[in-house]
Amino acid sequence: MNIVNLKCALAALMLISFNAYSGIVIGGTRFVFPQESETLVVALRNTEKKPFLMKSKIVNDEGLSTTGITIPVEEPQKPPFVATPPVIIVNGEQEQQLKIIYTGGALPVDRESLFWLSVSAIPPSSPTTDDSAHVKIAVNQQVKLLWRPAGLPELSEAERKPLRWQRQGKRVTVSNDTPWYVTLSSLRVNGKNITGGMVPPYNQRNIDWCPASGRCEISWQMLEDDGQPLQIMRVAL
Repeated sequence: MNIVNLKCALAALMLISFNAYSGIVIGGTRFVFPQESETLVVALRNTEKKPFLMKSKIVNDEGLSTTGITIPVEEPQKPPFVATPPVIIVNGEQEQQLKIIYTGGALPVDRESLFWLSVSAIPPSSPTTDDSAHVKIAVNQQVKLLWRPAGLPELSEAERKPLRWQRQGKRVTVSNDTPWYVTLSSLRVNGKNITGGMVPPYNQRNIDWCPASGRCEISWQMLEDDGQPLQIMRVAL
């Protein structure tokens, strides 16, 4: 199994595991951290009656945003953010606040930078007389953390330049001429659901999404800062 397939399999496994403990809720699917802010507060809510141990950290993107894979891998370089407290117990049917603090560091001032808030939830062990069965399985979820420089234009998602799409046989080139990350949510190619991922600022992606010849109709939705989808966009290539 190659590394991409392995990561996709791990992503699916993690998603199934996290859904098994759906009582743990992060207060958003993506967060924007403005440069002028010192901290960002994220709510961790436990809708179940049993407590969970929550471990939180910020990790670098490592380019995984463009693949749609939601298991970031830590890089040697330390991200310029910390999540505090890094370990916290969220009791049953209660909520705790997690603070994300910008610690300083050189980030581009002409475009957004992407990181991930990674939260692991460890459930309590089930009582048993067999010591070997005392296993706590950590389930993990990642949500996007977008650092937004102060100098970017104050435009809504709908007011920004549209993506540019080109096709050569199977290969689709999608270009983003803006300083913001663009999420390809609900992406469909000829009616088939595709994992879209994101298009980085001032960058492009090249993917074999279309058939070698014939019809290729693509539809997608961009997301607002709070994760709400905008209207469906369509292009025929």
